[in-house]
Amino acid sequence: MDLRACDRIGMGRPKEDPYRLRKYHAMIDEATRDPISVGMLNIDGKKIMDVTGEIPGPKIGFVLHALLEEVLDNPKLNTEEYLNKKAIELIKLPEKKLREMGEEGKERKEEENEEELKEIRKIHKVK
Repeated sequence: MDLRACDRIGMGRPKEDPYRLRKYHAMIDEATRDPISVGMLNIDGKKIMDVTGEIPGPKIGFVLHALLEEVLDNPKLNTEEYLNKKAIELIKLPEKKLREMGEEGKERKEEENEEELKEIRKIHKVK
């Protein structure tokens, strides 16, 4: 990328980075950013099953997404002790309520992700 910028300068082109080059920088920043996902939690599905005695199934995913929702609101809650305690509380909820909370967590994750991508693109002045 630096070679391309120097090539443009050497050819007498404007010094401003071309759109395509800015787009590539934005793409690199998007790919290397921290993902917003249940993987960022200090707990995983196996740990939830160990702590709660729950069997594998969609309920575990709903719990993870509900926990993600809380951690997005307050990142300080992303501790193993708190998440274990909260997982025990959540697993006792009816599956329908848990599904709703999980869906809210997924939607929030997508919104946060989209906002972060918009900001990266704004920095690089690309769409």
